[in-house]
Amino acid sequence: LRAGPKVARHIGELLAFYLAAQQERQRIDIASLHDACAIAPYVDDALLTWHPCNVQVELHGSMTRGMTVCDMRPLTEEGQRLRGVGPANARVAVAADAPRLVAGVMETILSY
Repeated sequence: LRAGPKVARHIGELLAFYLAAQQERQRIDIASLHDACAIAPYVDDALLTWHPCNVQVELHGSMTRGMTVCDMRPLTEEGQRLRGVGPANARVAVAADAPRLVAGVMETILSY
């Protein structure tokens, strides 16, 4: 990116900053591309692997209050009733075709 057009160079600088912060704060050598994953289904739904699940925001947990909880268990209606959860209300991305996704992001950035 740093050798690309002006916009690509700036995005490269932002990503380098983000990666350095990830390394410093979380000791990981990757930078997640959440924004790219958010728009990926509009570009190509097959870039992500989806799982239907019940998604709720936890309001009462002492350790999970305010967290989004995705119940991915394949429960029957009886199992849902016993556990107090509803049927699947969202599709959650659980995996990505990372090489294709990153290649698409890079190609798009370098086009600017």
